[in-house]
Amino acid sequence: MRDEPVYALESLVRSMHEAVILWSGHWKETEAAYREADMNPDFKQFAALESAGMSRYFTARVKGQLVGHLYFIVHKNRHTRTLTAVEDFYYFLPEHRHGSDAIKLLRYAVDSLKREGVQQVGMSSKLTGKKNIDPILKRVGFRHVANFFVI
Repeated sequence: MRDEPVYALESLVRSMHEAVILWSGHWKETEAAYREADMNPDFKQFAALESAGMSRYFTARVKGQLVGHLYFIVHKNRHTRTLTAVEDFYYFLPEHRHGSDAIKLLRYAVDSLKREGVQQVGMSSKLTGKKNIDPILKRVGFRHVANFFVI
């Protein structure tokens, strides 16, 4: 019997040393294929967003070890003045991608955001990764409303 993850809202600043390990794997898997830059997080910007109350860092831990995370930037929409959350990163270690753990973390995050008054939650699904997360997003209730292109 496997250990179930524990989901929580945490401080990214306090968990930064662990988050970087997951970021590195995430970057190699989904970003390196199309970006022409190495991973180089702006830690001061992450700290400033957290200090301003404009970020939420949701985690999945097994026996205390960080195995998945989901980070949102929360802001007031400039067009509607409604509270909006936009995902910046969502990743599970490959060895912890089984069952519905990723869906449970996403539902936990969405429910938490809605409880605090967030009216719109935006997520992205990279075409460059090993796994398309569209089915996960649709299962949680997200609708496909846009495509995003880079140059």
